[in-house]
Amino acid sequence: MNTILLTLYQGDYHLGAAAMINSAVRQGFCGRIVLGHDASKLPAWTAQLEPVRPGVFHLEGAEILFRSIPSPRHFGFQKPFVMRQMLEEFPDCEQIFYVDPDILFLSPWKFFTEWAGLGVAYCLDCHFPYLSETHPWRMAWGRLITSAGHAVERMPGHYPNSGFVALPREQASFLKVWEDLTLAYEAEGGNTRSFQLEERHQPIVGDQDLMAASLMAWTGRESVIGPEGMGFTDYFYLLAHDIARPKAWRRNFIRQALTGVKPSAASAFFLEASEGPIRALPDLETRRFSFKVAQVISRVWKR
Repeated sequence: MNTILLTLYQGDYHLGAAAMINSAVRQGFCGRIVLGHDASKLPAWTAQLEPVRPGVFHLEGAEILFRSIPSPRHFGFQKPFVMRQMLEEFPDCEQIFYVDPDILFLSPWKFFTEWAGLGVAYCLDCHFPYLSETHPWRMAWGRLITSAGHAVERMPGHYPNSGFVALPREQASFLKVWEDLTLAYEAEGGNTRSFQLEERHQPIVGDQDLMAASLMAWTGRESVIGPEGMGFTDYFYLLAHDIARPKAWRRNFIRQALTGVKPSAASAFFLEASEGPIRALPDLETRRFSFKVAQVISRVWKR
């Protein structure tokens, strides 16, 4: 199976991307890993990889490619564009996976391959896993679908998390719909340079809304797993999506524990994945120690 695993990172999110790569390789991933970025230089941890040519490295059974992606859009809104670009650039690719750099793989890669083979594969969101067919957002999305030249084909009752999206090549038409709606949103003056989460009453505040709208205008195959698929129910078996702020590579675990915030399971998975084969965190041992101290504090000090 010729597979592409794609992530997009900015700033120090390359530390999360390194842990994500570690988790995928440990679970048996073999194929191309593409890291889209807007940095002026590659992360220091690439020195641990076997170089092939500029921007391309080998790590066990994976080929790691770095791609500069200059764009005025927030990288979240770039997802369908870059996914489709990769399918065009690599015609031998049979499946493509997009994953945010703060997500880890916890199950054998064979499962993910089989899952993506069922159609567009994704998990439901933690905040809005279900959204009624008559929700005001859906009405607004329907108008956007029409302005993009598509038709509302269905009214799914669920709402996706766009941190993980996988599909086989034959279902790539979904990406074109997602692109079209993004362009239509921009043509109407929509802001894709940043998320507007403080305006959550609005129908579109980020790329997830456009993905959800795209599902209304598309009739292909899909396979949906609930919020538990990303560990949002504190049951971790498939993916670990650390949505907390600050991210685990920035977090002061002891300080947070003293304010009543206990260290999360997702952070524990991140620290474990950061052990290798890529060791991107220079202070990993210190962070592991502070995590353990924070666990002790959290047993007696609660908010």
